Amino acid sequence: MNSYGVTETDSEELDLDYHLNNLFRNGFTILKSNFSDSDIKAISTMVEKTHVEYLDLYGEEYLISIDEHNTVRAPFLYDPIYLKVSFNEKVMEVVEHILKSNFILNQQNIIINPGGGDKYNQLFWHRDLPYQHFVTSRPIALNALYCVCDFTFDNGSTQVLPGSHKIEKFPGNKFLEENKMQFYVSSGDYLLIDSMLYHSGSINKTSDRRIGINNVYSTPIIRRQIDFNSSDFLYDISSIENRFKKYLGLQYTTCSSVSDYLTSREK
Repeated sequence: MNSYGVTETDSEELDLDYHLNNLFRNGFTILKSNFSDSDIKAISTMVEKTHVEYLDLYGEEYLISIDEHNTVRAPFLYDPIYLKVSFNEKVMEVVEHILKSNFILNQQNIIINPGGGDKYNQLFWHRDLPYQHFVTSRPIALNALYCVCDFTFDNGSTQVLPGSHKIEKFPGNKFLEENKMQFYVSSGDYLLIDSMLYHSGSINKTSDRRIGINNVYSTPIIRRQIDFNSSDFLYDISSIENRFKKYLGLQYTTCSSVSDYLTSREK
């Protein structure tokens, strides 16, 4: 690319540099994972199983009544395959570079966009840190939306408003319509976004469900969506790498008393 009067340029020597530039400037990037075909299939199969069990556990009619039937909250509590999705090495390379070593998996949710043009709760434009109208010089939270199936224009792939993580207010409708973007993301890959970027799902015009697993990583000052602890896992987490245990935020629980706080300070 030719230029004039330019003395400073962002590096793109590494693939990481490219994704960092996209995130800082536009607020999003599409990241190819290193999952094998068998990994992708296993994750997809487990998602279907987990959703059925979740509906059975909490009651489908009840979940429909509160508009939660197209979501599975904290699936990593049910099976370790979901930690594989959260802590994918390609994703961690980006997240660790931006948020450094002090961050937590703030939330993980399976999000289902039903087929047949049905409405669902992710159609609204939002930030994943909702009700916040401020901006920061550096990201305080990042999303990694894993695509269980291909995200296409027909099945309601995610829409984003580029650069909106840098502006406090949500724009008017004309600006939104002229500047929003929607794109194709392959099954097994990730859409990474700054959590302050305005985005939304869109109408799924196909007969098949579109499914993603949304992972949000944040600085520990942002409270986790669900205050789980080690006893909530339905499997043994002792073999999980120490750095991933740290990222689960189990050591960041709020102390229930002054005595508990003082004990937590013991070396």
